[in-house]
Amino acid sequence: MRRPPLARRTAPLATVLTLALTTATLGSAASATSATSADSYDWPTIDSLDLGEPAQEQRVASVTAYVADGSVTRYVVEGSVDPVDDTTTDGGETVVTLSSDILFDSSDASLSKAAKAKIASLVEDAPEGAAVTIDGHTDTVDTDAFNQDLSERRAKAVAGAVGDARGDLKLDVHGYGETQLKEPETGDGEAVAHARAENRRVEIRYGS
Repeated sequence: MRRPPLARRTAPLATVLTLALTTATLGSAASATSATSADSYDWPTIDSLDLGEPAQEQRVASVTAYVADGSVTRYVVEGSVDPVDDTTTDGGETVVTLSSDILFDSSDASLSKAAKAKIASLVEDAPEGAAVTIDGHTDTVDTDAFNQDLSERRAKAVAGAVGDARGDLKLDVHGYGETQLKEPETGDGEAVAHARAENRRVEIRYGS
Protein backbone atom coordinates (compact mmCIF):
# COMPACT_ATOMS: atom_id res chain seq x y z
CA MET A 1 0.00 0.00 0.00
CA ARG A 2 1.46 3.35 -1.08
CA ARG A 3 0.56 5.88 1.68
CA PRO A 4 3.40 8.37 1.25
CA PRO A 5 1.73 10.12 -1.76
CA LEU A 6 -1.43 10.64 0.34
CA ALA A 7 0.63 12.16 3.11
CA ARG A 8 2.22 14.51 0.60
CA ARG A 9 -1.24 15.61 -0.58
CA THR A 10 -2.62 16.26 2.93
CA ALA A 11 0.41 18.16 4.19
CA PRO A 12 -0.12 21.20 1.92
CA LEU A 13 -3.83 21.26 2.89
CA ALA A 14 -2.95 21.36 6.57
CA THR A 15 -0.52 24.19 5.89
CA VAL A 16 -3.20 26.21 4.08
CA LEU A 17 -5.68 25.71 6.94
CA THR A 18 -3.08 26.75 9.49
CA LEU A 19 -2.26 29.94 7.56
CA ALA A 20 -5.94 30.81 7.16
CA LEU A 21 -6.63 30.39 10.87
CA THR A 22 -3.55 32.41 11.76
CA THR A 23 -4.54 35.24 9.41
CA ALA A 24 -8.09 35.34 10.79
CA THR A 25 -6.80 35.42 14.36
CA LEU A 26 -4.38 38.24 13.59
CA GLY A 27 -7.13 40.20 11.79
CA SER A 28 -9.49 39.88 14.74
CA ALA A 29 -6.78 40.95 17.14
CA ALA A 30 -5.94 43.98 15.00
CA SER A 31 -9.61 45.00 14.80
CA ALA A 32 -10.01 44.67 18.54
CA THR A 33 -6.87 46.70 19.15
CA SER A 34 -8.06 49.42 16.74
CA ALA A 35 -11.48 49.63 18.39
CA THR A 36 -9.92 49.75 21.84
CA SER A 37 -7.54 52.51 20.74
CA ALA A 38 -10.40 54.59 19.27
CA ASP A 39 -12.51 54.19 22.41
CA SER A 40 -9.68 55.12 24.74
CA TYR A 41 -8.30 58.05 22.71
CA ASP A 42 -8.31 61.26 24.69
CA TRP A 43 -10.04 63.60 22.25
CA PRO A 44 -9.07 67.29 22.74
CA THR A 45 -11.64 69.84 23.91
CA ILE A 46 -12.02 73.42 22.68
CA ASP A 47 -10.47 74.69 25.92
CA SER A 48 -7.48 72.36 25.70
CA LEU A 49 -6.65 73.58 22.18
CA ASP A 50 -5.80 77.01 23.64
CA LEU A 51 -6.69 78.84 20.43
CA GLY A 52 -6.68 82.25 22.11
CA GLU A 53 -8.70 85.32 21.18
CA PRO A 54 -9.52 85.88 17.48
CA ALA A 55 -7.51 88.56 15.73
CA GLN A 56 -9.18 91.88 14.90
CA GLU A 57 -9.24 91.09 11.19
CA GLN A 58 -11.03 87.81 11.97
CA ARG A 59 -13.67 89.67 13.98
CA VAL A 60 -14.23 92.15 11.17
CA ALA A 61 -14.55 89.38 8.59
CA SER A 62 -17.08 87.47 10.71
CA VAL A 63 -19.62 90.25 11.36
CA THR A 64 -22.28 91.07 8.79
CA ALA A 65 -25.27 93.35 8.71
CA TYR A 66 -28.55 92.88 6.84
CA VAL A 67 -29.77 95.89 4.88
CA ALA A 68 -33.16 96.46 3.28
CA ASP A 69 -32.13 95.76 -0.29
CA GLY A 70 -31.51 92.13 0.67
CA SER A 71 -27.74 92.23 0.44
CA VAL A 72 -25.37 91.11 3.17
CA THR A 73 -22.44 93.45 3.67
CA ARG A 74 -19.49 93.56 6.01
CA TYR A 75 -20.17 95.61 9.13
CA VAL A 76 -17.41 97.49 10.92
CA VAL A 77 -16.82 96.04 14.38
CA GLU A 78 -15.71 99.29 16.03
CA GLY A 79 -18.79 100.99 17.45
CA SER A 80 -21.12 98.19 16.36
CA VAL A 81 -22.04 97.23 19.92
CA ASP A 82 -24.09 100.17 21.18
CA PRO A 83 -25.33 100.72 24.73
CA VAL A 84 -29.07 100.79 25.38
CA ASP A 85 -28.95 104.54 26.04
CA ASP A 86 -27.00 107.69 25.29
CA THR A 87 -27.43 110.62 27.70
CA THR A 88 -26.60 114.16 26.57
CA THR A 89 -27.57 117.72 27.47
CA ASP A 90 -29.27 120.16 25.12
CA GLY A 91 -29.71 123.75 26.31
CA GLY A 92 -29.96 122.78 29.97
CA GLU A 93 -32.23 119.84 29.14
CA THR A 94 -31.21 116.24 29.76
CA VAL A 95 -31.84 114.00 26.73
CA VAL A 96 -31.77 110.23 27.14
CA THR A 97 -31.83 108.46 23.77
CA LEU A 98 -32.91 104.82 23.97
CA SER A 99 -32.04 102.39 21.17
CA SER A 100 -35.22 100.70 19.94
CA ASP A 101 -33.16 97.81 18.56
CA ILE A 102 -32.10 96.88 22.09
CA LEU A 103 -35.36 97.67 23.90
CA PHE A 104 -37.80 96.09 21.46
CA ASP A 105 -38.11 93.22 19.04
CA SER A 106 -38.59 94.18 15.40
CA SER A 107 -41.99 95.85 14.78
CA ASP A 108 -42.91 95.30 18.44
CA ALA A 109 -43.56 97.62 21.38
CA SER A 110 -43.32 95.22 24.33
CA LEU A 111 -40.71 95.81 27.04
CA SER A 112 -39.01 93.06 29.01
CA LYS A 113 -38.61 93.32 32.79
CA ALA A 114 -34.92 94.05 32.29
CA ALA A 115 -35.71 96.88 29.86
CA LYS A 116 -38.23 98.40 32.28
CA ALA A 117 -35.68 98.25 35.09
CA LYS A 118 -33.11 99.96 32.87
CA ILE A 119 -35.54 102.74 31.96
CA ALA A 120 -36.39 103.23 35.64
CA SER A 121 -32.71 103.71 36.45
CA LEU A 122 -32.39 106.36 33.73
CA VAL A 123 -34.96 108.69 35.31
CA GLU A 124 -33.71 108.39 38.88
CA ASP A 125 -31.96 111.76 38.59
CA ALA A 126 -34.95 113.61 37.16
CA PRO A 127 -36.02 116.43 39.53
CA GLU A 128 -39.05 115.84 41.72
CA GLY A 129 -42.25 116.58 39.78
CA ALA A 130 -40.34 117.44 36.60
CA ALA A 131 -42.06 117.64 33.22
CA VAL A 132 -40.78 114.80 31.06
CA THR A 133 -41.26 114.49 27.30
CA ILE A 134 -41.12 111.03 25.74
CA ASP A 135 -40.87 110.87 21.94
CA GLY A 136 -40.90 107.77 19.77
CA HIS A 137 -39.18 107.65 16.36
CA THR A 138 -38.70 105.06 13.59
CA ASP A 139 -36.69 104.64 10.41
CA THR A 140 -38.21 104.90 6.91
CA VAL A 141 -38.76 101.17 6.43
CA ASP A 142 -42.45 100.24 6.00
CA THR A 143 -45.34 102.68 5.47
CA ASP A 144 -45.84 106.08 7.08
CA ALA A 145 -48.96 104.86 8.87
CA PHE A 146 -47.24 101.76 10.24
CA ASN A 147 -44.25 103.74 11.48
CA GLN A 148 -46.46 106.39 13.08
CA ASP A 149 -48.40 103.75 14.99
CA LEU A 150 -45.23 101.89 16.02
CA SER A 151 -43.56 105.06 17.29
CA GLU A 152 -46.61 105.93 19.38
CA ARG A 153 -46.84 102.45 20.90
CA ARG A 154 -43.15 102.41 21.78
CA ALA A 155 -43.30 105.88 23.32
CA LYS A 156 -46.29 104.80 25.43
CA ALA A 157 -44.47 101.63 26.53
CA VAL A 158 -41.46 103.66 27.71
CA ALA A 159 -43.79 106.17 29.37
CA GLY A 160 -45.43 103.31 31.25
CA ALA A 161 -42.06 102.18 32.61
CA VAL A 162 -41.15 105.76 33.58
CA GLY A 163 -44.50 106.27 35.29
CA ASP A 164 -44.18 103.03 37.25
CA ALA A 165 -40.76 104.11 38.51
CA ARG A 166 -41.49 107.80 39.07
CA GLY A 167 -45.15 108.53 39.63
CA ASP A 168 -44.33 112.14 40.49
CA LEU A 169 -43.18 113.02 36.98
CA LYS A 170 -45.49 114.81 34.52
CA LEU A 171 -45.32 112.92 31.24
CA ASP A 172 -45.95 114.26 27.74
CA VAL A 173 -45.90 111.41 25.21
CA HIS A 174 -45.60 111.65 21.41
CA GLY A 175 -44.92 109.44 18.41
CA TYR A 176 -43.36 110.96 15.31
CA GLY A 177 -42.91 107.95 13.05
CA GLU A 178 -40.28 108.68 10.42
CA THR A 179 -40.82 112.46 10.31
CA GLN A 180 -37.86 113.42 12.53
CA LEU A 181 -34.89 111.38 11.37
CA LYS A 182 -31.73 111.69 13.41
CA GLU A 183 -29.57 110.77 10.40
CA PRO A 184 -30.36 110.73 6.66
CA GLU A 185 -30.76 107.22 5.30
CA THR A 186 -28.50 107.67 2.29
CA GLY A 187 -25.19 106.31 1.05
CA ASP A 188 -23.94 102.76 0.71
CA GLY A 189 -25.38 99.72 2.47
CA GLU A 190 -23.40 100.14 5.68
CA ALA A 191 -24.21 103.84 5.95
CA VAL A 192 -27.93 103.23 5.46
CA ALA A 193 -27.98 100.39 8.00
CA HIS A 194 -26.21 102.59 10.56
CA ALA A 195 -28.54 105.55 9.94
CA ARG A 196 -31.65 103.42 10.29
CA ALA A 197 -30.42 101.99 13.57
CA GLU A 198 -29.84 105.54 14.85
CA ASN A 199 -33.31 106.63 13.75
CA ARG A 200 -35.08 103.78 15.57
CA ARG A 201 -35.17 105.38 19.01
CA VAL A 202 -37.19 106.72 21.93
CA GLU A 203 -36.05 109.97 23.55
CA ILE A 204 -36.69 111.00 27.16
CA ARG A 205 -36.26 114.73 27.87
CA TYR A 206 -36.45 116.61 31.14
CA GLY A 207 -35.13 119.88 32.56
CA SER A 208 -32.48 120.09 35.24
